[in-house]
Formats: sequence, structure tokens, C-alpha cells
Amino acid sequence: ARGRATPDAPRLAYVGKYSASKGLPQLLDAIERVAVERPDVTLHVAGSGAGDEADRLATRMHAMAPRVAMHGALPQADLAALLRTCRVGVLPSFYEGVPLVLVEAFACRCRLVATALPGVVGALSPHLGGALELVEPPPMAGIDVPDDVGLPAFVRRLGDALVVALRKPPLGDPAVERPAALAPFTWDAVFRRVESVWTARAVGA
Repeated sequence: ARGRATPDAPRLAYVGKYSASKGLPQLLDAIERVAVERPDVTLHVAGSGAGDEADRLATRMHAMAPRVAMHGALPQADLAALLRTCRVGVLPSFYEGVPLVLVEAFACRCRLVATALPGVVGALSPHLGGALELVEPPPMAGIDVPDDVGLPAFVRRLGDALVVALRKPPLGDPAVERPAALAPFTWDAVFRRVESVWTARAVGA
């Protein structure tokens, strides 16, 4: 579907790999919790994966239909169209740099829910303000492997953050609200930062 969904439609979007390191199993658990308060909630998954782990996640998502809708890997234009129909973009990953998928979702008028990773907190949170709900990550057993003991609490925090985001009003007109927040992430701004790094290295060489 293209265009906006109805303002109250509790549609969530996840864009990424079918992977445990992306927090997808915990997101599916959290969706089941959210459905207690919002039985009409739907999660729209854009992405793909390979291997046994991805196959298990795909099987689970198929079993959760129609609450979970799988769209596969989408071209950029189709992904933007999907995001524009959703209220909230969610990235429960356990390891990321600066996840530009959150910027893309925000540009499509999605509120955001994301794990409070350093790149999200340091690079994105100051620009996104109240549009972003941060979720404390669980204790980690490895760089992108959570300690199983902390996962139930993480699922609860993630579900609570999704409910909070859905209770908030939809974001307004992107022509008015987006440019100032997204300015640090335009191609021109990114190029200027890269150029300044290279210039500084050339001077110091």
C-alpha cells in the first residue's frame, strides 16, 4: 500500500536482516506483549536473511501472520512507500554503528524505537528529540550477543517503548518538521564531514 495509513493504525516497521543480533526474536516477543493492549497492532518486516537462523525466524513470522507481514527486501522507493504507511520504525539491534535506517524512517514520518547503542545515543538522539524512544540494552555476552538472563527484561522494555510510541500522536508535516532534524545526515553534510577529516589528515601528514 502506498501513501499514509489511517492516523491511528498501529503499524510498526522493522527494516533489516532476519538475525538474532538485530534483536528480531525479541521484537517478535515484544509484539505479542503489545498486542495485549493493541490487538490490531501489525509489524511490517522489510528484509531477508540466509541460513538456519534466518529460516527459523521466517517460519516464526509466517506463523504470526497477519500480525506480522513480511515484505522481503524492497527497492528504496518501495521501502519508502511502506515506511510512509507506518506509525513507528523500530530497530532493537544489539550492535550498530550509526543506523541510517532510523533516519530514513524518520524522514517518512515514523516515530522511532531503538536500542540505546552508542551510535544511536551520540549521533541520532540529539537531533530526533521526542520522536525517538530509547530502550536500554541487555547485558552483553559478546559484541553482538546478549546475555540470555537479561532478555526477558529487554523484551518488556522494548514492548513498553513501542506502546509509548503508539500512544503519541503521529508526526506532522515532514516539509515543516524534518529539515532541521535531518540536516546533519544529508549527503552534503556527510561529504563536508568526510572532507574535513581528509583535509585534517593531509595537513598533519
